[in-house]
Amino acid sequence: IQQGESVMKIPQEAIIETRSLLDTTEIGRAIMIDNASIIQELSKDETLGPAFTNLFTFGAFLALEKKAGSSSKYARWIGALPALEELKGALFWDENMDVCLDRAVAQEGQSLRRMLSKAVEAAEKVCAQEEAKGACPNGPPTTDEFRWAMGTYLHRNFQDQALLIGGDFAVTSN
Repeated sequence: IQQGESVMKIPQEAIIETRSLLDTTEIGRAIMIDNASIIQELSKDETLGPAFTNLFTFGAFLALEKKAGSSSKYARWIGALPALEELKGALFWDENMDVCLDRAVAQEGQSLRRMLSKAVEAAEKVCAQEEAKGACPNGPPTTDEFRWAMGTYLHRNFQDQALLIGGDFAVTSN
């Protein structure tokens, strides 16, 4: 590959950005506009860190779209994603593993589990407020549904700003 050559071109519609969540989905609007105060309040919590807002926004979006099943615009892509059991990383570690790990690595796991707990709590608040509008027709995400969504986001985000939805359909050959 020479400098300036393209390896792959990704159409804009294959990228989910914060902006596209607002423009294309009721769930995105419910999370980011109608209930922005919930997210703003959580983002003030210094123990959650600056990444929490995007982690929550994309995590809630993914979890709620997955709960929507075949009625989701993203059902085909979501169906191609790894199952919860296939995802790896600090978010999935048992709290008892922390004693066996390097301090910084253990803190990462603790931080992600705290974010998960706060994200589930916030999603319950958003869905309770949005119930009449139908933005959460299948109820709020469970802890495991949110864990899957956050794990998916952590493995597929680009600079905490977007998700590439076409990459899971790419086929490589030797």
